[in-house]
Amino acid sequence: MPLWRRKLIRGAVALTSMAALALATVHVVQLLQIFGSRFSYPFDIEWMEGGQLYTGWRVLHGLPIYGDCSDGFIPFAYPPMHPWVLAAAGAVFGLDYPVARLVSIVAFATLAWLLAREAFMAGGRGSMRWVLAGVSLGITAATFPYAGTWYDVIRVDSLYVALLMLGAVSSLPPTVRGRRSPRAPLSNQRVLSCALLLTAASLTKQSALLFLPFICLFAVWRHPRTGAKLTLATTTLVLGALGWLSWSTDGRFFTIVFGVMSQHPLILRQLLVNAVVTVVHAPYLPFIPLLGLVLWRRRQLRMRSGFWLGMLINAAAVSLITSAKVGAFANNLMTLAVLLGPVAVVVCGDWLQAMPRRRLRRGLATTMLALLAAITLDRTRYPAEPHVPTATEWRQARNLNRYVASLEDVVFPSHSFIPIRNGITTRQIHEQGYIDVMGAGIAQIDVLECFAGVRGQWLVLDDGSQPHFVALIQLAYRNQGPIPHRAKVFTGQHTRPTRLLKLDRAAATHTPRARVRRLFDFEQSDFAGWKRAGTAFEQGPSVVINGYQSPIGGQRGSQLATSFHPHRGDAAVGELVSPSFMIDRTHMSLRIGGGRSPRLGVQLEIDDDVVRAERGAGTDFEMLGPVVWDVSELRGKRARLRLVDREPRGWGHILVDAVDLFDLPAR
Repeated sequence: MPLWRRKLIRGAVALTSMAALALATVHVVQLLQIFGSRFSYPFDIEWMEGGQLYTGWRVLHGLPIYGDCSDGFIPFAYPPMHPWVLAAAGAVFGLDYPVARLVSIVAFATLAWLLAREAFMAGGRGSMRWVLAGVSLGITAATFPYAGTWYDVIRVDSLYVALLMLGAVSSLPPTVRGRRSPRAPLSNQRVLSCALLLTAASLTKQSALLFLPFICLFAVWRHPRTGAKLTLATTTLVLGALGWLSWSTDGRFFTIVFGVMSQHPLILRQLLVNAVVTVVHAPYLPFIPLLGLVLWRRRQLRMRSGFWLGMLINAAAVSLITSAKVGAFANNLMTLAVLLGPVAVVVCGDWLQAMPRRRLRRGLATTMLALLAAITLDRTRYPAEPHVPTATEWRQARNLNRYVASLEDVVFPSHSFIPIRNGITTRQIHEQGYIDVMGAGIAQIDVLECFAGVRGQWLVLDDGSQPHFVALIQLAYRNQGPIPHRAKVFTGQHTRPTRLLKLDRAAATHTPRARVRRLFDFEQSDFAGWKRAGTAFEQGPSVVINGYQSPIGGQRGSQLATSFHPHRGDAAVGELVSPSFMIDRTHMSLRIGGGRSPRLGVQLEIDDDVVRAERGAGTDFEMLGPVVWDVSELRGKRARLRLVDREPRGWGHILVDAVDLFDLPAR
């Protein structure tokens, strides 16, 4: 090659590489500026931050995560590793927003460095390895909006991905300047550390379990003996940890972490939308597996690069599926987001290394890839302002903290840590735990009984609270008007607190009970012993998620009585009359929901006389609330219950469950 042509190629490579590195630096610096600008923001950046922090606070103070919810607390549907880490950090530095966000920032920095190191090793021995590492860091930073802007928030995701990447790297032999054989055996210490890291990732987020088969199978294929050791150690530790957590919590851990998630349906449209968004963000993604396949067939793809290509394909499937579940956000795309750029750089690095040195083709390919990297980094630039709190928002957050502190005995369901950081010791709840359980129709958790454990005199309600949760709150709290100070959430569900409510201690939700006798729970397959008239109840007891009705909340168990017909809907009318029973307690309670029409109701009858009645007790919402009757003067008499639906119009149905007799506790 003539000298002038060689200099021209070198100049083109240097110019395009410098452009790519400059744009990568812009992305990294901007991301660090965003992290720094909201690091100590005294309010939730993302609306579940406070719930995660409060869960860590519970661990720090010896309170259970997966308890019996006697104090109202229902946890998020995640394993406990992230709260454990928060508690450990809080024990050393004090638990607050900056410390907890630092956990996520350190985790993200760790995984970004690990993947940049892989890109560095793919660059051979020349200066190009530094360019590949820099581009890897820049593209990872550029995925911040694509992954939901969650890299620094107090959530499980950054820690989970960091632990998963650490475990993935540990499953490969350490490479010293590229001289270690790709099929070298793993030491026993490395096998154990890898198994521990993969177990820790699985105890941070369930999605890690979907990566373990690939990592273990690749390890077996790479070196059968140490791969088998790794598979056995990882399987033993993961199953042992999950089994211990389930056993020590009487199964509540398994119910929350796996039962809830398994009931969230997949939205195909959301899956397709996320796939399109991914390709728009990274149009090079479909070509990376094709390039890897070509290099593999030519024996030019390093085994290590093949592993990361497999991780990328696995991440694409896992991330797109989990992000399409009901209630999912872009944070579920994080594993795919952090692997997109680095794996593309690693595979392209192998392609360049396979070309002969000092050849025109290699110089042109390097120039082209550097130019494509620069174009990619330029087109993924984004404004920082929407993710940075303004001076006004900082002031609003501080004022809100002072306002909450003045309430003393307050519950803040959407931002559970705000009362705690202001010295209030009232047990908190987070609404997402309730929403998850109600949305999944989990029979083992009775949200009304859990909510009865909430005892804060005041409650601050968010404008973004889910309707099911608002309906639950209104069973025991009464609106006192707007609050004077509000603060903004930036990421995920954009919300702000708006209303103050006060506890109604006379509400039926908080009625104490003794000697409870269950009369009817509708858990059988039919209304055995009941008499039906009309078509409203002809379908028999219904499950909470039945496919023809909106999800129902507030039931006890998995079934209830509903007059909503699977085919006729609200147009069906009729009655359902119970077998007779003896009134042998002082009070009767039942849960009623559905429509508020006076033509809907429940009647207590003795000798064909209506002695108690509740009409229009619903709220035009699929939430059951408690109704309590004083039946002390009726003790010793036989009675029957009549469920009435004479309303054929909209919301013309009634929900009934958990009919009990009970006494008030002795004082």
